[in-house]
Formats: sequence, C-alpha cells, structure tokens
Amino acid sequence: MTLGSSGNALLNLPTSYHSEVNSTISEPDYLKEETLSVDQEEPNVDVDVHDFDGASDTSVSRTFINFLKSYVGSGILGLPSAFMQGGMILSVIGVLLVAIISNYCIRLLLQCAQDIDVNCRVSFQQIGERCYGKWGRFAVDFSLFISQVGFCCAYVIYVGTTMNKIYDGIPEYGYSLLVLPVFVLLCWIRTYNWLALVSLAGQGLMSLGLLAVLIYSIISLAENNPGVKLANWSGLPLYFGTIVYTYEGIGLVMPMRKAMTNPQKYTKVLDLGYVTVTVMYLSVGCLGYLGYGAGTASEITSNLPKGWIANSVKVMTVLAIVFTYPVQMFPVISMLEQYVFGKVTVEKRMSMSFEWQRNGLRTVLVVITGLVAIAIPFFNLFINLVGAVGCSLMAFILPCLFHMKLFFGRCGLPILLLNLALLGFGLIASEISAAITIASIYSAIV
Repeated sequence: MTLGSSGNALLNLPTSYHSEVNSTISEPDYLKEETLSVDQEEPNVDVDVHDFDGASDTSVSRTFINFLKSYVGSGILGLPSAFMQGGMILSVIGVLLVAIISNYCIRLLLQCAQDIDVNCRVSFQQIGERCYGKWGRFAVDFSLFISQVGFCCAYVIYVGTTMNKIYDGIPEYGYSLLVLPVFVLLCWIRTYNWLALVSLAGQGLMSLGLLAVLIYSIISLAENNPGVKLANWSGLPLYFGTIVYTYEGIGLVMPMRKAMTNPQKYTKVLDLGYVTVTVMYLSVGCLGYLGYGAGTASEITSNLPKGWIANSVKVMTVLAIVFTYPVQMFPVISMLEQYVFGKVTVEKRMSMSFEWQRNGLRTVLVVITGLVAIAIPFFNLFINLVGAVGCSLMAFILPCLFHMKLFFGRCGLPILLLNLALLGFGLIASEISAAITIASIYSAIV
C-alpha cells in the first residue's frame, strides 16, 4: 500500500493520532519570514531558508518546476563517472533503489510533520527538536551545513577544473581563486527575489549544457563504441556517495509543501518529480558512460572534444554553477547569521556597520569553500564524501530516526523493521563510503 496525500495510508494510522504542537518548540528565527513595511526598499529580505514564494499560493505546476530546480545540480555531471565506478547494471539498479528509498524517507518526514501539526506547517528542525530536543535540531542544522557548504565547494572545484580544460595557461586553483570574488558579490545579495532570478538563469544554462552533453555522448558512442563494465562491486562505495549527493533534496520538502495552494497534491508532485529526475539521471549516467567507457572523466564535460562548440558548452555549465552557488549558500548564510547575530531585524539592517558584519561573515564562508576546494581538487571524490557524510544523514538516517521516535508502538512491526533496516543501511553504507573516499583522497593528494 502506498502513502496517499493524507500521509496515513503508508502507516495505516487514523487521523486521530495527530498530536498538538508542543508549545516549547519554536521555529528558529532564520526560518521565519521577516515582514517589512510597504514603504521600505527591501520587501523580501532574508526570507525563509528555502521559502519559494513566501506564501501558500504556489500552483502544482510551479511546485513541480521548483522540485526539478532543486534536484538538478552539479551532481548530475558526475553521474557518468559514478556509473563507471559501479558498472552499468549495478548503477541502474542503484539509482532506482536510491530513488525509491529517498521518496519513502520524504514520506516518513511528511508523516512526522503531520503528526506534530495536521497541516504540516512545521520545519525539519522543529521535527528534530520535537523528537530529540536541541540535539535533534542540531543534527538537522549540521547535516544542512555539511550538505550545502559541500555543494558550494564542489562548485568551486568544477569551475577550476572545467576552465582549465578550456585554457590550461592558468592552473585549476588559479581559476578557483579568480571566481571567489564573483561568489562573494553574489552572496552579498540580500533579496531572495534576485536570487531566484539568478537561480533560474543557472538552471536554463545547465539544461542546455546537459542536452549538449547527451548529444556529444551519443556521437562518441556511435564513433568509438567503447566497452563498459556491467558490474563493478569494488566501486560501489564510491558510487553510493555520488548517487546520494545527487538525490539530496529532502530539506526542501516542508517549504515546498507549505508554499502550495493545494498541499494535499504534494505527494503527486513528489512522485512525478522523482520519476522525471530519475529518468534524467539514468539518461545522463547511461549515455555518458556508454559514450566514453573507461575514459569517463569525473565531470562529464571534461570528456567533450576540443573546439569552440564544446568550449561553449563548458562555459554554459560553468555559468550555471556560478549562478547556482549563492542559492545553495543562502540556507547556510541565513542559519549562521541567526546563530551569530540573532534575529536580523529591520532596525539592525539600518546600521551600515551591521550590514558589513554580515558581508564579512558571508565572505568568510565563500573563502572557506574556496580553500577546501583548492585543498581537495577532486570533483568526483569530493561529491562522494559530501554525499556519504552530509546527504545520507539528512536523506536517510534522520527521517528514519525521527519517525521511529514519534511512531514507536503505533506504526506496526513491518514499518518499524523497514525503518530499522534503512537506518542500518544508511549508517553502514555512509561509513564505508566515507572511509574509502577519504582514503582515496589521501592517496590522490600524496
């Protein structure tokens, strides 16, 4: 039986089980929308960390587009390399399994939210606090920090590596340093509406770049027909990290559902979105690996031939990454500013010195991502590590832990055993993948 829009079919629970929101649990200030008067110049400053529209007026089609924008990122460029690590058959099976598990864990999170509040108007952090107090909230914040900062580090690595393929007169770390001031200026943006426009531009360029990559892969397959492995068991740990990295988007579940005009239809959007991105992942992974075989690069754009057309494609993907960087950093900025400065009120923003303190914090974050990227300039290994450590914690482990805490004794033995199995799988797979990835990074550096 599958979980319907009400969220009860999966666990076979009556709606009477919904509990009232614990009054001691408060939504962190950095997740609250700041309301400004109409005569002020910045009407949408520092809104919800992942708030797409700021109100419950988003249509089903717009939510679907937001879903795709959230799931199609730099990870998809590393999928052909991941398929090379796992082999064709094992990789396809792995993508399907991770898609099913990720979808299931999102449903667990929605069930937890509905148990706390019948309208699901709670955040991931609130669910964590309800289950395990401040440590539950900290676990969510930690996984969010690792995942989002990790994404941004991977972006810096990708820019350096890809630009060096176009013109190798500047080393990879040189390009990484050159792009940091651009990232700093983009991260100084205060208004989320501008970030949304930047993100839209990035997604458009990424879509064009992926289409070109698929065309080049098909041409390479027809001309060279390189051989591929059907299964490579030894490469599965490295494969696991990349796939989990690619599917990480569970932190956007609550805001997307909250922003919908008809939130009861969210599970339909979720299912359609997962089918769509899974088809995209399989297409890029399979065709990229089939096109270049054992020579598949860590980022598929590095396999593109020389010439102005291929270089234009690389530039498009680089620009897509540049435009996406501030959107990925935005949740971390909002979270850390709340921890460091407290609630960012209108009165505080009137102070120029305070605004420069905020700029300073954002600059430090960008510089950190640059230094990490220069220290570990291996795109595929880095996204493996981020996927194994941060993304698996947020996508698999925490939803199972929270659900078992809230529904222990109510969900039935089969669901409990399934959650325990997924929890064990997430812990063991992430530890093995992280350990092997760290060892591979060490070997690559020394």
